[in-house]
Amino acid sequence: MVHRREASGLVVVTQPAHAWISGQLARAWGNARFGSFEPHEEVCLAAEQHDCGWHEWEIAPTLDRGTGLPHHFDEMPLREHLRVWPAGVGMVGGMSRYAGLLVCLHGLWLRERNDEPKDPAEQHMVRGFVECQQLARDTLLDALRREGALAPHCTGAAIARNQALVAAWDWLSLGLCMNSAREWLAPDVPDAGGRCTLRMTPEGDSGRDWRVVPWPFRAEGVDVFCEGRRLNGTFVDVEPMRAALAAAPRVRLEFRLRP
Repeated sequence: MVHRREASGLVVVTQPAHAWISGQLARAWGNARFGSFEPHEEVCLAAEQHDCGWHEWEIAPTLDRGTGLPHHFDEMPLREHLRVWPAGVGMVGGMSRYAGLLVCLHGLWLRERNDEPKDPAEQHMVRGFVECQQLARDTLLDALRREGALAPHCTGAAIARNQALVAAWDWLSLGLCMNSAREWLAPDVPDAGGRCTLRMTPEGDSGRDWRVVPWPFRAEGVDVFCEGRRLNGTFVDVEPMRAALAAAPRVRLEFRLRP
């Protein structure tokens, strides 16, 4: 779950809702500098569904007793965090093995960016997760490379570029959803000549209007949106928190991106 602090209070956004914005960014992506990507629909599906493994958790989120709020996605207990990724790979892989591969790679990439836990039991959990996901990656790659239609998109360079695009859309979407009015940098974004850093600069204090440099989209402007919920107060027990979340009013978050 993503937390967004606004002047009017806290808005929480589910992980699948934030990923929906990633998919919208993917479908708007591409111009002379940033090129295109293939296989287009499979990569867009991976972007839009990369957090689908969170659905079950989002229905009944756990309580962060330190804040009195539903766990922010990067503050969740490690066991819960590791559980959602294999589920997501299975869900997306059931629709498209190539998209499932990209979701698998995204989960491994995120794990590599985090420090190794100090607790031996947690270290064991991480090793088990990595081994499981590496096996899923290798199994999917072997199957895809033996099939003519998608084999050209399974080279090391093609997969690395598509995985980096999914990571970039994920990061840009997180910047929109949880950053109300601060500059946001997205590094290592693939363009036609290599990699670059995108800079999102807010216009005004609402956190809804942004300038993006360099501009990576086809159109002269891009509008994206998702839904969140306005959650009031903090909680000491999980059930009142879940009840309040279920009853919380919906908020439509609309973002305008301009060059």
